[in-house]
Amino acid sequence: MIEDQNLKHFITESIFVLDESQAEPKEEPPAQKEEVVPVQPQAKVEAPKIPVAKEPEPTPQPEIHELVVLVFPMNSKDEQLLQNLLKAINKKRDDIKLINSFSELDANFKKLLSFGYHNELKAKLQVELAEYSPAEWKSKEILISKPLSSLHDNNVEKGKLWKALQQVFL
Repeated sequence: MIEDQNLKHFITESIFVLDESQAEPKEEPPAQKEEVVPVQPQAKVEAPKIPVAKEPEPTPQPEIHELVVLVFPMNSKDEQLLQNLLKAINKKRDDIKLINSFSELDANFKKLLSFGYHNELKAKLQVELAEYSPAEWKSKEILISKPLSSLHDNNVEKGKLWKALQQVFL
């Protein structure tokens, strides 16, 4: 509790004690009526739309082909030989990506079978490549053969190719 002598530090105003029985009631002024003014509807004003930056579309990943076959432009005899080779390794024409131009070659493959383009591949990949000798480049298998046109009547080269195909595909 606060002692009486310390009250002066808390109460700084003068205090008067009134006898409520003698006090006169105070009349309050009558309340004024407020005038009601109808509010006119206002036209809607839309805030200007601020363009929101969209998240960039994810870059589609290139299709990785199981087998890419790189060949010089083929005649019907070359086409038939390629069909026979694919059948021998349990592949169909629809299972491969066929490229007729070295400039179309990219690294989106797991296995590459090249008929020709030996020097171009060595220069581009900067790896030592030998015909009919499976090689690996950046976890991709590569097999190089002579062009299809030089294999038709050459059973020795076909035999070398068949042994290499068995190593890579079977």
